[in-house]
Amino acid sequence: MTGAASEIGRQVAPRLRDLGVSLVLADLNSDGLDAVMTELANVHCVDASAMIGDRTDESVIHRTMTESIAAFGGTYGVVLNAGIAGTGPVDLSSAD
Repeated sequence: MTGAASEIGRQVAPRLRDLGVSLVLADLNSDGLDAVMTELANVHCVDASAMIGDRTDESVIHRTMTESIAAFGGTYGVVLNAGIAGTGPVDLSSAD
C-alpha cells in the first residue's frame, strides 16, 4: 500500500490484515511509516514489511515490487493511496 503513513493507510492496513492480506507498506515519510509500523505491531498485532522511498522514482517502484514478490511469492493487489493521480493499468504506468 502506497501512502501508508497517512491516516487512511493507518486505518486500512489492519482491515486488510484481518482479511488475511500480507502487507507491504510504502511511503516517502520514513518517520510516519515507522510510527504506523509500530502502531500496527503493538496495537493490532499486525506484522508487515516497510518500504521507504519516493514512488515517483521508477527504481523505487521496481525494488518495492521485486522485494514484495520475493517475500510473498507474488503481488495480487495494490492499494494506491499516495497522493499521485493517474489512469490505466498499473503494469503499464511510468513515472512520466
